[in-house]
Amino acid sequence: DVATEGHPDTGVSNVLVAGLCQPEGIVAVGGLLFWGEGSALGSGSIQVCSLPACSSPNTAIGRPMPVYDLVSNGTAFVWAEGQAGGGAWVVTAATTGTGLTVLAGVGKDFGPSALAIDDTYAYWTEGAGTASDIDSVKSAPLSGAGPIAVLAQGNRTLHGVASDGTDMYWTYYESDTLIRCPRTGCDGGSTVLSPGFDGGGAEQLVLAGGILYWANQSLDPPFTPGEITQVSTDGGAVSVLSPGPTQPTSIMADNTYVYWPDSFGHSISKCARTGCSQTPTVLFTGSEVTNSTRIASDATHVYFTSYGSSTSCTGAVMVVPN
Repeated sequence: DVATEGHPDTGVSNVLVAGLCQPEGIVAVGGLLFWGEGSALGSGSIQVCSLPACSSPNTAIGRPMPVYDLVSNGTAFVWAEGQAGGGAWVVTAATTGTGLTVLAGVGKDFGPSALAIDDTYAYWTEGAGTASDIDSVKSAPLSGAGPIAVLAQGNRTLHGVASDGTDMYWTYYESDTLIRCPRTGCDGGSTVLSPGFDGGGAEQLVLAGGILYWANQSLDPPFTPGEITQVSTDGGAVSVLSPGPTQPTSIMADNTYVYWPDSFGHSISKCARTGCSQTPTVLFTGSEVTNSTRIASDATHVYFTSYGSSTSCTGAVMVVPN
């Protein structure tokens, strides 16, 4: 059994690891589960445990500041770390913990809204700070042996980002558009893949099998339902994979399914990448799902973070069968 604690609402065992300090980003790589951790006033780390039991987590990479986002290409990590009001950094290392390199410094309060990684580069969306300033999509080589490139810019609303090594993709939140341009930058022009969703904002973005999936989040009260939307990287028809999540705060995909948390409905749901007749399967419902929840999966389970208190180590990594 991979879980040891019964959920108070359902009685189902879902807690994989408890007593964590504000866990956020999470990835499953080669039978291991990694997550970022830290505290508002202290240091941080990337923790690791062996699946399925995850009985003895330990520190894979120790850091001087909290780690608050984490992505992987299978052999390397990219993460964001920082303190509120004290700056933030985009950092990379091999999944073995070697080759740690600080790629860029950004402002914590308006720092990376999203991270992405391909075989060669790290990407992030960086907030500017005020409505009159400019957000950016930036990249840097994972080797650290190259300049930081400003690939695209927009007015304070750039959120999700993804790359397939040839092109990059990002979302404009308030106009709810999805854009494509060459990975090297948009000087030669860009392509609008999705023209927008009425009443919502394009949030996080994931790329799997040549298809882009992204979460359209309801912008304002009364928080009408959003959508999980998809389109080919080549363009074409935009279609709704699943309607209904009001506040989908992240999204991920594996070979079979797309998963997302809804912080408004406090739920984790999935839909087959081939479609689910716009009727997703709810895998979990509980107060542990918040706007900080992130998701990972392997062949048998979905893993997600529960942030807990911002002043004490009451967070957890949760698990449900997929």
